[in-house]
Amino acid sequence: MGVAVGTALDEARAARRLAEQDPRRAVPAAEHALDRARRDRDPAAAAVAGRARGLALLHCGDLDSAIRQLRLAAAAGQAA
Repeated sequence: MGVAVGTALDEARAARRLAEQDPRRAVPAAEHALDRARRDRDPAAAAVAGRARGLALLHCGDLDSAIRQLRLAAAAGQAA
């Protein structure tokens, strides 16, 4: 993935954009962003990164995992 640039939220937003363009590449990017958001204790970034991962999984056809991830992202969004 490379060196993280910007904030955890910036990284999460980049993963979210990638989820629409290239979902297979977006899954690990979103996981990395989610890990960073958790390390930084940034619930807003965690919500965006979780949404990115959920959307990428949805586009990849993994519906069960996508639903679980999107529910977690919604919970993180409420915490934010």
